[in-house]
Amino acid sequence: MEEDCSTISAAAVYNSAHDQNRIKLLKVRAPRIVVDNRRGFTAPKGSSIKVALACTGTGTWSNGNSHTKVHVELRVDSDGEGFILFKSDPGVSHIE
Repeated sequence: MEEDCSTISAAAVYNSAHDQNRIKLLKVRAPRIVVDNRRGFTAPKGSSIKVALACTGTGTWSNGNSHTKVHVELRVDSDGEGFILFKSDPGVSHIE
């Protein structure tokens, strides 16, 4: 699995830019790993979802806020399809 904090943070920014319904995540500064399950990762069975990688950093948002912690996760479903979840602190989860 080649993804790292920079790539999943960039994916969260990209996904946020294409969402018309909320404040945009413009950048994740200084992302660092908080959960790393990439080595030997296998997709879950059944209807489960597993976190492959989770990172945290400081978010810059379209409303001018640039000091909010942001948490970004790469989750994988049983079909092996990955998706990005990100949330601010405090905040609502955004799944893309």
